[in-house]
Amino acid sequence: MPGPVLVPPGGLQHHVLLVALTPVLLALAAAAAAALARGPGARALTAVALIPPLTLQALFLLPHGLAQQAAGPHAGGVVRIDVIASASALLLGIWAAWRWRAEPRTWAWPLRVSLALCLPVLLLPPLTLAMEPDADARGRRWRVLAVLVLTPLAWWWPLPAMACACAVSASARSPWRSAGLIASLAAMTSSALRA
Repeated sequence: MPGPVLVPPGGLQHHVLLVALTPVLLALAAAAAAALARGPGARALTAVALIPPLTLQALFLLPHGLAQQAAGPHAGGVVRIDVIASASALLLGIWAAWRWRAEPRTWAWPLRVSLALCLPVLLLPPLTLAMEPDADARGRRWRVLAVLVLTPLAWWWPLPAMACACAVSASARSPWRSAGLIASLAAMTSSALRA
């Protein structure tokens, strides 16, 4: 007979999810600020607003940081926290911040950074559909269909489903190709280490 399980009061066990997704939320807040800002200062404001999410993502990798303290699947496997996921998210976040720094729509720059920060951490295959506007239109129906088929499988196998969805998205001619492959490789490596 199993012993009693203690659950912290006030939903404190979910606090780690909020902390893990804070860099993504900060990048989304930067997108909102960039949408509201007008004029020549909007780009500078956006650049400064992207520093905290990337810095926080880097802090997760410190010894005894979040990546080590809360390692494992959370929220039924939808959120993955470990060193591989955090390092991949940081790498992709820096890549997106550099790749889209010259984006004419200033608010789209931090949105892409938030997507890059999400890919290795948030295991939801429909998230990969956000890469489609930047992808070649050839084969789009096939990719969308494949991601939709993988979505219900994520209920039982979130890491392999997300890895497959990222690989499907990486099959398109797109600037996101390398990011999709890195996220897919990170998911499969984490899956292999957990097995």
